[in-house]
Amino acid sequence: MPAGEGWKLALIGLLFMSGNNMMLTWGEKMVPSGFASLVVSTMPIMIALMEMVLGKMGRGGDALNKRGWAGTLLGTAGIVVLVWPAVHGAAGHRGGELGYSRPLLGTWVLLGAALSFGVGSVLSRRFRFKADTFVATGWQLGAAGIFNAAFTVAGGNLRAGTWTWGGFGAILYLSVFGSLFGLVAFTYLLQNVAVTKVATYAFVNPVIAVLLGVVLLHERLVAEQLVGMGVIVCGVAMVVYSRVDRGKREIVGTAGEAVE
Repeated sequence: MPAGEGWKLALIGLLFMSGNNMMLTWGEKMVPSGFASLVVSTMPIMIALMEMVLGKMGRGGDALNKRGWAGTLLGTAGIVVLVWPAVHGAAGHRGGELGYSRPLLGTWVLLGAALSFGVGSVLSRRFRFKADTFVATGWQLGAAGIFNAAFTVAGGNLRAGTWTWGGFGAILYLSVFGSLFGLVAFTYLLQNVAVTKVATYAFVNPVIAVLLGVVLLHERLVAEQLVGMGVIVCGVAMVVYSRVDRGKREIVGTAGEAVE
């Protein structure tokens, strides 16, 4: 482990797996999951704004050009269209059997979750870790795991949990594929791809969730969802194929290149 990187990796792990995940879980207890995915999809916009500010401050931010911004906003609009049927359906049950009684607090908590992940992504890009990707992921997961376990025990929530084989299997699956494999891939991408482009994964997640619902739960797609998926694909493509202005770092030696 390179000197001075341990605390940085721990900080990123806390922002990713503690601040983001814990607030996301809490927020989804107060608002419908479709609305939660809509709120969390603001994360790419937050990251783009942070990178734009860093660029203006001379910190080498990965600022999006006009096409990138258009794609980011288009992706957010696609999320609205995609989850609208679920949000609209849940609205009719508000205060009823679904029990979504604190939508305002839930919205603020989910925005905090998105901000936590966004700040972690930007910092991870800035720190430019020299540690191996697997080592870096291990430190992040270890720090977050220790904090989350201590928080759970201190709050007395461990005794309140009901353990079932289905729940245990879900935790195991999320630990391996969601946390381990997912965070390894995300950490690698942050070191090799502009963070504003990596952040577009937040637009793809709801699409995959809807498609899995169709395949595994035999849910039916409605017209709005198909339109939303198409809009999201177009938005992500615009961001991926847009240029990123990394300021003076990439201007040197590229004076003859046309910049959009």
